[in-house]
Amino acid sequence: MKIGGKVPKRKLQGQLKRAILAKLKAETIVDRLREVTKHDCIDVKSLRVLDIGGGGGKDWAGLKCDCIHLTIIDPWLPTRDFDDPADSRIVGTFQSSTSVLPQDSFDVVVAIDVIEHLSVPDGYLLLYEMVRLSQGFLLIYTPNGFLWQPPSSNNSLNAHISGWGINDLKQFGFTDFRGHVGAKFFWGPYSLPKFSFTSKLFVVANLLGNLLIKFYPKSSLAISALARAEQFQNPVEQAI
Repeated sequence: MKIGGKVPKRKLQGQLKRAILAKLKAETIVDRLREVTKHDCIDVKSLRVLDIGGGGGKDWAGLKCDCIHLTIIDPWLPTRDFDDPADSRIVGTFQSSTSVLPQDSFDVVVAIDVIEHLSVPDGYLLLYEMVRLSQGFLLIYTPNGFLWQPPSSNNSLNAHISGWGINDLKQFGFTDFRGHVGAKFFWGPYSLPKFSFTSKLFVVANLLGNLLIKFYPKSSLAISALARAEQFQNPVEQAI
C-alpha cells in the first residue's frame, strides 16, 4: 500500500464532478435562512425570529440553535408527532394574529410561500405587518411573478392568487434577490419539473439554468428577497 502517492485519476474526476455539481445546485430557502440567522447571531444572545405561515417548521430543521427563539404563526396546528423547532406557536391567520403583537418585537420576520396565496390587498397588509414587527431584517420567498397553481386535493388554500416579482418587491425596499428552484422554463406549479428527470438533456439544461439564475434571478421560478426594516417603504402608501 502506497502512502502519499498520487490520487487516482478516476477519484480526482469524481471529486471535480461533485464540486461542479455543488456549484450548479440551486440555492434553497434553507440556505438563505442559514445565511441570515448566522449573520445576525454573531453579536446577540437571543435572535427573535417570526415565521409567518411556517407550518410544521420543516425549513428550520437543523437550523435551530440556542441563540434563535422561533415563533411560528400558522392556521393549522401540526398533529403528527415530530420534533417541533418552534419555541412558541400562534394558531391563526396572520391577519388575526400579527395585529396583537407589539411593534419591533422580532429581529427577523420571514414569510415563505405565503404572499402568493393572498389577494393583492392582503399581500400589502402582510408586508406592512412584517415591517411593523421587525426591527432588523425581513425575508420573503415567493414564486417569481404570478405562477398558476390550482388547489391541491387536500388543501384548497394552496392555490396561487397573486404574483410578486422582483420589480414589485423592489419598490418596497427589498434588495439582495436570489433565484431558487431553477429556471422558469423547466419548472412549473408545486415546483415540479416540466420534463422528465430521466432525460440527460434535461439534467444538463437544468444545471445550466441553475447557473443562469445565480447571475440573473429574474429568470428563476422562485425568488427570495431581503430588506432592512428601516429601509422598507410602507406598502399601504405605495398602494395608494
